Amino acid sequence: MFNVGREGLIHLIDVKDDLAEELSKGFVRPLEVSTQLYRISTLISKIDKLTSTLKITPEELSEGYDELLSKFSVADAEALIDSAERLLASGGSSAVEKVKERYGDMLSRYSTILRVVEALESAKMKMVETATTIVFSGWIPKQSLDKFSKIIEKASSGNYTITYEEPKLHVEEREAEVVEEKLELVDVRVYVPKRYIDDLVYALTGVEHSVVDLRDLLYTEEFKEKVKPLEPSPLMFKLSSLSSRLDALFSSLGLKAPEEVKPLDKPIPQDKLEEIDSLVSSLESEVFSIQSRLENLRRSMEVASRVESEVTSIATSQVPATELVVYDVKGPLRAVMLQLTDEMSRLQASLDRIRSEYEEKLKEFKSIVEGARLVEEKKLKMLTTDGVVVLQLSVPKGECEKLLSVVKEATEGNFTHREVSPLKKVKVKKEVKAEAVEEVKVPTLMRNPGWSKVYENIVRGFGILNYREIDPTVIWFFTFPIFFGIMFGDMGHGIVLLILSSILYYFKRKGVKGGEISSYIIQGAPLLMACAIVAIFFGFVYGEFFGSPHTYGYLLPNIFENEAISGARAAVLSVLGLSSTPHFHLMEAEGARALLKFAIYIAIFHITLGLVLSIINKIRLKEYKEAIIGPGLWLWLYVSGAVAFITMGRNVFNVIFGDPLLGFIYIWLPFIVMTIVRIIFMGGIDGFSESLDSLIASLSNTISYARLFAFAMIHVV
Repeated sequence: MFNVGREGLIHLIDVKDDLAEELSKGFVRPLEVSTQLYRISTLISKIDKLTSTLKITPEELSEGYDELLSKFSVADAEALIDSAERLLASGGSSAVEKVKERYGDMLSRYSTILRVVEALESAKMKMVETATTIVFSGWIPKQSLDKFSKIIEKASSGNYTITYEEPKLHVEEREAEVVEEKLELVDVRVYVPKRYIDDLVYALTGVEHSVVDLRDLLYTEEFKEKVKPLEPSPLMFKLSSLSSRLDALFSSLGLKAPEEVKPLDKPIPQDKLEEIDSLVSSLESEVFSIQSRLENLRRSMEVASRVESEVTSIATSQVPATELVVYDVKGPLRAVMLQLTDEMSRLQASLDRIRSEYEEKLKEFKSIVEGARLVEEKKLKMLTTDGVVVLQLSVPKGECEKLLSVVKEATEGNFTHREVSPLKKVKVKKEVKAEAVEEVKVPTLMRNPGWSKVYENIVRGFGILNYREIDPTVIWFFTFPIFFGIMFGDMGHGIVLLILSSILYYFKRKGVKGGEISSYIIQGAPLLMACAIVAIFFGFVYGEFFGSPHTYGYLLPNIFENEAISGARAAVLSVLGLSSTPHFHLMEAEGARALLKFAIYIAIFHITLGLVLSIINKIRLKEYKEAIIGPGLWLWLYVSGAVAFITMGRNVFNVIFGDPLLGFIYIWLPFIVMTIVRIIFMGGIDGFSESLDSLIASLSNTISYARLFAFAMIHVV
């Protein structure tokens, strides 16, 4: 696993998910994770403090590290770290240098080894085993299959089997869409004998309705001193108690309760209720007992760790007797800590067993209990006399006949009703469940050229891409330095930055890590080099070399007066559309206007590219409707406005608002179409607000690129 992981050949997945049936039948079991994992985590924390104090960096992985891992001993690492801590705690100005000289190389190596061991132990949590075999599963790039097989063959001396399988389809539930629709509702008040109310509330589950809370009318002339609220039934209290207890079990076991619970259409049988109560009581006793013992063990471990730290601090090389005392105390203490760790692992395994064994059953019981409770809660909105229950139901006009039929059947015809409010039209938001899509869940592997790795980290900062989405890393490689060069264009400053970044790049190639802050600067050397090169180019375009041209003749010769340089610069300016002569400079009004226009053109290209990529991503994700009503219609609006700006220049607003036909064609037609389509699919308020936001964002985002011009002007001044 070390060699496979170092090469980045596999994305491990939890094989227990694929072998659920084999696990339940006992053919395989989860791989036992070493009890040393807790000790390793503690050592990593300690060694991080030491390396930070000593200003040393972890050693890089290299050939032969697998041999070091095979010889690695947690006890040896603990002894070395303890010795380093004691020497450092002895004080004195030379203590840091002594520790660094005596233990620096080994601490650097152990810092890497401990992290590798921790990663390997964590990886085992995704595996299963039989008596003699370990099984793991993962995704491997096709081009890496041969390399992967060779590593496995060498590590296992040929005792292995690899099965290549087609990836399984997973049903992905798409988010339900919220649509707005108009309903004609009527309120029906129903009077039924009390003995039928239980059967009726469950039977009503099959009819679209809502129960009106009649308690608000309790003191009106119609009901005053004639009726009282229907009291909660003993079943209601029982269900509420069970629901709370189930929630506590879900929380204790780290399980997620069912999100969607539907009201039941018939009461829970008494024997089923007793079964649920019995299981919950049994699991409560077992789970809470385990958790209580785990909490006590954690406290004991904290005390032991604190005692170990305090005992270590009293040892000093000036008083040898203290070192002997420390060793005498720490030996038994370590044994106790190991026993505590083993017991914690055993208890945690018991919790894991309960979780896997009862998860589905608990979710089923939670749905039953919560579904019954939702029905029983409806009774709290009803009123009653000694023998009659009054309930008021708000139903769609088309459901009235069905409602009365259900009431008639549930009450054996013993009811009366009347409509108590005129027909009312309301707008309701309704969730329309999208069709589930079967697709393969593929992990994302970002493969980019080495020179773009710095930008890959920036992209990762926004989240991991979906497997089907376009990786914008290479695009960032070009756009980021270009923006920098436009804002800080100066040949002299660019050359200085290029020299400094080249030195940093040399350090990077030599493996120099630097401190907490400087390490980021060293790793970003390729990015700084690219920015420097583009800054030199735009410095040439602007005619800038260490500042304003007013310094020429005093400090530096005006290199831009050279005929060859002047001709080349004129050609570049013409290609960029900034000027047709070499006498271009940002300090002049014409040059400033040209750069501002150039910045807007860059904005148009960059935003258009972003919208196009968004459309492509949604199509690749098979979100065809979203591609059209989202970035598709927005792209039409934006490109239409961009064409108007390119053809009309700075007079674009005068022409658009002065000529109704042009304004309609370029702006209002795409905006109106976008608004209508979004209102149809997203609802009135959401559709209009999204369209208005797209219109405003098109203008504001484009104008925001004027910052390129602003920074360039500030830099020149």
